[in-house]
Amino acid sequence: MAKRRPISAPPDMIRFVPQNGQDKDCVVATLGTLFGLTRDEALLACGRACPSVLEEGMSDVEIDAALLYIGAKFKRLPAGSFDLHDATGVLAVGKKEMQHAVLLWEGRIVEGNGEHWLDPDDYLQHYKYKPLHLIVRLD
Repeated sequence: MAKRRPISAPPDMIRFVPQNGQDKDCVVATLGTLFGLTRDEALLACGRACPSVLEEGMSDVEIDAALLYIGAKFKRLPAGSFDLHDATGVLAVGKKEMQHAVLLWEGRIVEGNGEHWLDPDDYLQHYKYKPLHLIVRLD
């Protein structure tokens, strides 16, 4: 993949990459938004690491591989080691066997379907999610 400047640089500005509503593409959408990729670029990187990304989603190992492929500098922070009301990154949330990824942007939740939540606690309570970890940009 050719190196180019990202089209977004959180936390100052983001270009929202939506989920399509049909596939398990929450990681594609959130990584694209956080790292300034188009949907196609994010899908190519995620698909290279996990060819079945749209049917099955992605594991943490596959996400890391996709990020390494695009040359992203990142760190994964465990739940409890960051402030939900201030942090920016890809927030992994879950309940029981289900995991999901959303953008946490300076304490606000941006869902792949376009929902914006000012209070992350309200979002977590509404969907009965628990925060799992946060992927942050290091550049």
